[in-house]
Amino acid sequence: MDPVREFMQRYRDAFVRGDVDGLLDFYGFPMQLVGTGPAVPAVSVVGEEDWQATVRSLVRAYRRLRVSPASTGEFSITRPVPDVASVQAHWALRGPQDEPIYDFTALYTVVDAENGLRIVAIVHDELPKITAALKAL
Repeated sequence: MDPVREFMQRYRDAFVRGDVDGLLDFYGFPMQLVGTGPAVPAVSVVGEEDWQATVRSLVRAYRRLRVSPASTGEFSITRPVPDVASVQAHWALRGPQDEPIYDFTALYTVVDAENGLRIVAIVHDELPKITAALKAL
């Protein structure tokens, strides 16, 4: 299996398990984060401590939404330069009865670092969707 695809599948599984500490091992820091939505995209560079708080918050939100292991991630992988992969992911979050919660798209930059594959940048359109889903509870 493609090592980047396997890496992303393990990343997906860690989110489904809600394994915050395990998830942090998937990232390289500092990391660039770009969130898109109805407003101008927000760009930030985050360190490990700030990102840990963000991941904890995201995992708590997924628990509130009752995101189930039936959730999927479909990955399209390109390698624009050596040791760097661009992964476009379509995430389909599902509830405990396999009902759709919301879908979103994310683009990850994955690098082959000294300590293995790491995500160093994420562009996503999840924020308005998770906000709406949480408000609907």
